Formats: sequence, structure tokens, C-alpha cells
Amino acid sequence: MNPCPDITQQPQQALPKKAGSSSSVVNNEFEPDAECLEYLKCLIRKEAEFMPCSTYLTTTQTSSFMTPNLRAQCVDWFFDETEKMKFDLDTAAIGLNVMERYMSLRELTSKQEMLLALYSSFSLAARIHENVLVQCWDSKSGAAASTGRGPSRDDVKLMETDILDTISWRMHPVTPHLVARNVLALLPQTNDRLEQQRMDDVDTLLFIATRQHSLLHDSPSTIAFAAVLASSAYSKLSTVLLWDLVDSIDEIDRSRVSAQCKDMEDLLNLDDDVLATPSVTASSRCQYQDRESPTGIDTHDGTLLRQASAPTDPNPRKRKLPADTGNAVARAPALR
Repeated sequence: MNPCPDITQQPQQALPKKAGSSSSVVNNEFEPDAECLEYLKCLIRKEAEFMPCSTYLTTTQTSSFMTPNLRAQCVDWFFDETEKMKFDLDTAAIGLNVMERYMSLRELTSKQEMLLALYSSFSLAARIHENVLVQCWDSKSGAAASTGRGPSRDDVKLMETDILDTISWRMHPVTPHLVARNVLALLPQTNDRLEQQRMDDVDTLLFIATRQHSLLHDSPSTIAFAAVLASSAYSKLSTVLLWDLVDSIDEIDRSRVSAQCKDMEDLLNLDDDVLATPSVTASSRCQYQDRESPTGIDTHDGTLLRQASAPTDPNPRKRKLPADTGNAVARAPALR
């Protein structure tokens, strides 16, 4: 049996902890579960194949409209739609990865084309990762997108085909969320509530890091380990165990992890107590978004869209999918 999974062909998820085979600490030495550790190493070895060009905003995308600020708005939209539709947060990360790999190879000539790539990337990610068809077109616009309400269904289908051809149909990338889940799965077991708290804290840090286009230079595993380490003060994680894990993986650059961990702490400003309360995945994202964009984002119909509010469900990743995912076009970021 091939110990390294073919992540280009199947969705990847954290390995479940099994009785008798979980990680442990013996004589103050961290002994990670061998199977889970090998799986994590396989992901890290594969991640470079799915990384977008770190300089695509200035090299491939030469038009002046594509700015770091507009990219951050797109990141907000991916995660807000994922939260509203009660998808796994990895779906947002996959959609963003697909769009950025596409934009690393194809120059987009207009804001409308960029918005179409945004819709189509999210539609592909939801269809493959969630097995859900998301309406990422304007049902009222007919065969053309000239009404200003959004692209037509045919426009989206054509863009989806172009995206898939451009990225060679490789739709199962290694994302920071995927790596982080497998890192946390390697740590000694605690109670379910604390482990959920840890993942929520890490998800928050990953979202904030994802908005920073400068982090495109770093690998998903570097960002994931940095997020886990940066959240350790609030998650009751042992930094000694985490650094032991980093040192046990040859493919991880300890100095880059350390630098990004410091950057994340600065970005988050831990004194704001963003990670001090349970279930912060959406609420802390809102706080950060509101600090960055206090006026909100305009939608197609000219109304003001505030950032998503915190979900009432304290465990959003275990909520069931809604029967109707709604129209994502109505909640798209403005292209000013």
C-alpha cells in the first residue's frame, strides 16, 4: 500500500484519533502517532504543487484594479459565504487557492472577469468539497451578464471549464486549514470541548493570515504551524510539544514558522482578547474585518453589506447543510 496518498484525486481530511494509536508523552518525550505523522508529512511534501505564484498580483495581474485590498475583500467573501452556507472552512480555502492558481496563469482584463473567476472558483470548491451546487449566477440576467446584477449561468460554466483546464483539473489542494487539523490531531488527546476551542482559535488566525497577501510567499504548512503556535497561549497547548513536532519534520523551516508566528501575534494583537472566548471563528473575523473595512462592502444592488455576524450555533462545523444555499451573487464584494 502506498503510504503517501494521492491528494490530487481525493478530498483530504484529518485522520481520526484511534484508541491505542494516539500520540503520547513518555518520559517528557513527545511520541506522535506514526500513521498520522506520516500522513502529515505526505501533505507537506505535496503542498508545493498547489501553491499559487507568490507575486501574481504584480506579475500576471498587471491591471491596476487588482490590488491587495481587493484580494482581501475576495478572501472575506469566500469565508463569509462558507459561513452562511454552513460549509467546512476548508471549502473557502480551496476556492481561494483555485482562484489564485488560475490568476497566477491567466491575466484578467476587467473587474467583471475577476468577479466571474471568484464566483466560479467558489462554485467548483463547493461542488467538489461539499457536493453542493451553489447558485453563483444571477437567475434574472438571462444569457448575458450586462444587467449589472451578476454573471449568467452560461458565463459561470464557461469560466469553470477554463479554470479547470488552466489548473489541470487539480482540485484538491493542501490548505493551511487541512494541515492545521492534522497537526492538532497529532497532539495528545484532551476533552472534545477544548479541542474544538483550539480549532476555532486556529481557524481565526488562519483567516487573518490569509487576508495578508505577503504570506503568499509561505507554504500552507508554515502558516498552519504558525497559527497553532500563536494560539497556544489561549488554547492550553504546549509550545515545547509543538516545536518538537516542527523539528521532527524535515520539510518544515523552523525559522519561517517562528517569524510567521510572531507576525500573526502582531496582526491579531492578542491584547484585544479576540481569542479569549469560546467559538470565535466568525465573531473574531467580524471584529478584524470591521477594523479593516469600517464602512462595509457594497453589493451589486447598491446596498451596504456588513460583515457576517457570529453564528448562534456554538459549533458551526457540525451544523447540517441548509436545503437552499441561496444566491451568492447578491452578497459579492463591490468592484470599485
